[in-house]
Amino acid sequence: MTTPTAFNWWQDPRWWLAVLLPLPLWGAMVWLSPAWPNVPSYLWIQQAPLVWLNLVILWPVAEELLFRGVLQGKLLQHWPANKALFWLGISRANLITSLLFTALHWALQPGWLALAVILPSLIFGWTRERHGSLLSPCLLHVMYNAGWFWLRPPDGL
Repeated sequence: MTTPTAFNWWQDPRWWLAVLLPLPLWGAMVWLSPAWPNVPSYLWIQQAPLVWLNLVILWPVAEELLFRGVLQGKLLQHWPANKALFWLGISRANLITSLLFTALHWALQPGWLALAVILPSLIFGWTRERHGSLLSPCLLHVMYNAGWFWLRPPDGL
């Protein structure tokens, strides 16, 4: 089997596995929520659709362009993706990019929520390297944020 490219990433079973990875977390969030099923948290989207657009589309795409496009792209010139650090195939460029991505989230929201972005970030970076494109990590990031913010509204909403 050949490595998927930017043109056939949707045929990559590993990409679809990455799409499904957050489902158990989201299920646990719903199941453990004290308000569920009485107060659906997704109603906030109707009250603040522009906030939803920012959190689910604009910020994820901007973050991917900056972190996976610019930063990881530059780091890959120095440390090629074929020189993976771990058996999972995580490159040094992906690891450094993901640590910086997590640090940014820590600056915006300290605590476990910031640390929780390290795994998705590594997945986004892995798909960027696997497919040679920013399209698949952008779509994953949008999907992950959509699920997260659908179930966990931003503070104040």
